[in-house]
Amino acid sequence: KPLIRQMNATCHRLQILDRQNQLNWRGGVKSIADAARANNQSPDDIRHLGRASADALLSHFPRMTRRDLDVLLRNAIKQAMDGIDTDADSTKVTREYVSLITGIHAALYKGTATWPEWISLSKKMPGKKSSAFAQPIADIAIDYDKHPALHSDIRFFAEQAFEIAAASLSAYQHLKTQKGLIDFVDQEQRLYQLLDHPGVKETLREELQLLMVDEFQDTSPIQLALFLKLSQLAAQVIWVGDIKQSIYGFRGSDPTLMAAVVERVTADGNEPEILEKSWRSTPELV
Repeated sequence: KPLIRQMNATCHRLQILDRQNQLNWRGGVKSIADAARANNQSPDDIRHLGRASADALLSHFPRMTRRDLDVLLRNAIKQAMDGIDTDADSTKVTREYVSLITGIHAALYKGTATWPEWISLSKKMPGKKSSAFAQPIADIAIDYDKHPALHSDIRFFAEQAFEIAAASLSAYQHLKTQKGLIDFVDQEQRLYQLLDHPGVKETLREELQLLMVDEFQDTSPIQLALFLKLSQLAAQVIWVGDIKQSIYGFRGSDPTLMAAVVERVTADGNEPEILEKSWRSTPELV
């Protein structure tokens, strides 16, 4: 529960939301777990990848500042709240700006201010009569990407997302083992392992004359690995696909795999055959 509360708070500050504007760190964890399974990665393979992910992302950020940006921003907002006279400057944009900074000022004290709110303060301005009070706020807020707390939130979220995904994979596998169940990805993974068995390889090499793969554009990484192993055992191999028809990204397929295979085949001196005739639709529809 403490970890869930931390993830919820971090997710709120980073504003990682779903289409219904609900906190969605669980969706990110599931995406990591699904990708790991599609790439035949174990929990231990991904457990520590969060650190590398955070390092890669934060390498694009400026170095952290030593200034206490929270205190500076709170003080600048307080001065603006005291200085802006909404009677003298009664424009809608000024009223909205005062409402914005009042809410963020309270959130800063509670530790619930979001990073999109920091960004908004670097851009939003009141009416011309009050702009002088807002400029110090913008000058401080523009350094949001140097804020140590933002760097910390990004690192915490990335590392914990991978840790939780790894723990979820372990728990899921334990549950299936207890109940004596396997799912579709388990079948793919076990076949992949089985194809390394000398007896299986020898039998398939004797019996497998033709390997045909249709809808190749919907191939996942582990399926591609399977096809590559099988292609070494078959006398002839034919793969057919159309990148423009890829529709199974939700279950781990990646049309860029097909593009990479075509590039490799072409580089080896082979030219893919193009099917010039469509037998499934009329010219008008095409």
